[in-house]
Amino acid sequence: MQHHFESLKQERRDPKIVFFVPTVGLVEQQRRMFQRYLSTLKTLALSGDQDSKLPLRELTPKYDVLVMTPQIMQNSLLEYDVQSLGLFTLLIFDECHHTNKNHPYNGIMGHYIDEKLEAEKMNQTALLPQVFSFVAFICVAVNICCEFWSLLSSSC
Repeated sequence: MQHHFESLKQERRDPKIVFFVPTVGLVEQQRRMFQRYLSTLKTLALSGDQDSKLPLRELTPKYDVLVMTPQIMQNSLLEYDVQSLGLFTLLIFDECHHTNKNHPYNGIMGHYIDEKLEAEKMNQTALLPQVFSFVAFICVAVNICCEFWSLLSSSC
């Protein structure tokens, strides 16, 4: 993440990293880890337990890293608070091995695919973030992540 941040800064781009965690309990834990190991980055924790009145699109310019539950992003996309995932430069999905058909991770990646395909229809390249995912076990990763990433490719 530090490399991603620094390389975009050298290109005079504004890096915006979203780190998704599946539970409210992990949001604050991971935010503390970012502050501990990447202390130069401004980090914000967002979950359904917090009463943030500011829309995500207004919070994003103020922070380098947003740690959140995926439902926050999915709601922001569905409500058109965030009109494009291109607002961000890196999406990191933690514990994606818990993903199933109705999981918010799939909703977010469905939006990603929609943006990508819409741009291709117009012979354009979509400005989309890099995507990275963490899984706990390789044997689980083969089955679950294949389902998760089938939105991106029909090769699974």
